[in-house]
Amino acid sequence: MRLITEIKKLLITPYHFITLFILLAVLVIISGIIELKQSKSELMDLMRNQSHSMLETMIISSRNSLAAEEQLETVIKERLLNNASFIKMLYARGEVSDLFLEKFAIDQNIFRINIFNKEGEKIYSSVPGGKGSGMGMGFGKGQGLRGRGSQGMINLTPIFSGEKDSIVLGIKEARFGSGIRYAVAISTKGRGAIVVNIEAEQLLKLKREGNLDYLVKQIMAMKNIVYFAIQDTAGLIVSSENAKNIETISGSSFLTSALNDSSFVSRILKFNSYDVFEAVHQFKYQNQNMGLIRIGVSLDFLNQLHQRILNRIIINSVLLVFAGIFITFFVVLRQNYKILIGQYQAVESFSGNVIQTVSDSVIVYDETNGIKIFNKAAEKLFSVSGQEMSGKSIGTIIDSDICRSVISGNNFFGQLDCTINNQLKKLLISKNEFLDENQIKNFVIVIRDLTELKRLEDQLQRKERLTAMGALASGVAHEVRNPLNSIGTIAQQLDKDFEPAENGEEFHKLSRIIYSEVKRINETITNFLKFAKPDPLVPQKFRLSKFFDSIVSQYSSELKSKEILISLSLEKDYDVEWDRNRIHQVIVNLIQNAIDSIENNGQISINVHSVNQAGREIEISITDNGKGIPAEIKSRIFNLYFTTKAKGTGIGLSIVQKIIDEHNGLIFVESSPGKGTSFTIQMPDNIVSTLLNDRA
Repeated sequence: MRLITEIKKLLITPYHFITLFILLAVLVIISGIIELKQSKSELMDLMRNQSHSMLETMIISSRNSLAAEEQLETVIKERLLNNASFIKMLYARGEVSDLFLEKFAIDQNIFRINIFNKEGEKIYSSVPGGKGSGMGMGFGKGQGLRGRGSQGMINLTPIFSGEKDSIVLGIKEARFGSGIRYAVAISTKGRGAIVVNIEAEQLLKLKREGNLDYLVKQIMAMKNIVYFAIQDTAGLIVSSENAKNIETISGSSFLTSALNDSSFVSRILKFNSYDVFEAVHQFKYQNQNMGLIRIGVSLDFLNQLHQRILNRIIINSVLLVFAGIFITFFVVLRQNYKILIGQYQAVESFSGNVIQTVSDSVIVYDETNGIKIFNKAAEKLFSVSGQEMSGKSIGTIIDSDICRSVISGNNFFGQLDCTINNQLKKLLISKNEFLDENQIKNFVIVIRDLTELKRLEDQLQRKERLTAMGALASGVAHEVRNPLNSIGTIAQQLDKDFEPAENGEEFHKLSRIIYSEVKRINETITNFLKFAKPDPLVPQKFRLSKFFDSIVSQYSSELKSKEILISLSLEKDYDVEWDRNRIHQVIVNLIQNAIDSIENNGQISINVHSVNQAGREIEISITDNGKGIPAEIKSRIFNLYFTTKAKGTGIGLSIVQKIIDEHNGLIFVESSPGKGTSFTIQMPDNIVSTLLNDRA
């Protein structure tokens, strides 16, 4: 009996089974709750990391946007200072009048030009009706300028006192009338002042709503982004529409602490009655703390994910109790692991797509493993695939030693001239670093190609200089021509009718010299007038192959005597409608310059192919391996009457530039001393239709 009793004690009773079942269920539930909390913690860590990376990218983009805005204002400032300097030169010659200033302001799209004497009285103005009055922008009629510096007025005392020769007055609100102006002032001879201002509404609009506004729109287009804002202690700098009433920095100890801390911080807060994950980072620009950059990310997908995980845990818990605690526990871990991996891959794919679609080149690398990210813009810039560059050193794609040293150094932001694939590129480069989850230092390089923009700026500046020089030449020519004709007629008449008592032969010789020199000066004036007011274009259809063949034949004997080889390559036989004679003059000028730059045994190549650059379909390049052009004079070669040749007139390349402008084309030059020169011309194939479109 005692043995049976002991055996019964060892048997599992229903009570024991129920107790074991409850214990197993409790263990499964507890393990599920722990797993849920762990999943939430890991997902929150993942969201923090991805939000941090997203903020870093947004900070870089915001800095680039601010740099572009500053560059725009610099271009406007330089344009106004150049115009003021030109007026200063004419004023010193006594060639300025109200009518001239009015016409000049209209031609140059300038709102107002005022010239003051050293006493602060206005003596010339582009706006009729006010000599002796104030500045128009800050003063009424009869007001002086000395010592003025109150709001809405302009203080020119530093110029009048000789302390400064120029002042950038910047953006000012018009005191009389409505509107915003951007103004500069320079001194004149006698310590007077020339003040030039333009309408600044468009500039302000670009500064307020330009690149940063576009960035905000792109950010808000992203999935799960609730709001975005950049703010300082004074208020919002830029933000999404729904973030106008977000918490101020001064009203939050969390934001105040983040403003003084350079690290990334985050929190969960209520926004419009919804829980939002907010990522915050200090925003610095040019080593100046601009405020905070804040981004709110929706937690809906995270809450939904938690709910799905909870449902799965409950179902699995029931199954695990009946199937066995060890098998069930293994399945739960496996499922949760798959979920985490899937979410990680989704977020990683999302951030990768953002990087791949930005217009700037983005390269991420570390010194041990080489390049990790090489987006599509970088592939286009360096003409190499990202797969091919994976794992390679950043130095392998930069040819220039200077650029390679900068990129391989510490953090950097600035503009560099770098050689890429044997082409000189003007690049805006930003380099920053961060530590990944393995505490490995990674570098992010963002590159913006400014080459084409710089080329167009140079083209515009050359065109403006030639226009100004042509206008000046025309005015001088008309003033000088009539007196010259009178002098020539008198000299010729004296030589014919007058005979001095002594030194008659010398008298006639000097008279003929006067007449000869007058005739020579008159020819120069005629060239002035032809440059300033050329004849209208006479477009005609012709085939480029025959056109270039005739030019090559024209130079065959000279090229043979100098042992210079010339090659002609046409992508196809183009039919164009240009002014044949003037284009002939352009090509002949460029070929003659190439011949002059080659000593002997050189080579000239002419290449014609198709392009698609804002309405220009044909590109012509003329390249030689001559002595090249020094960097210090390359920017001046298109200036009127600038030449380095002993017998040169200095008008050849100016005429080339003007003819290309008349055909709505562009011309660029690339040259290095000892490595030759290449002139590149981009033209529409039909100047007639282009001119008609311009008139329309």
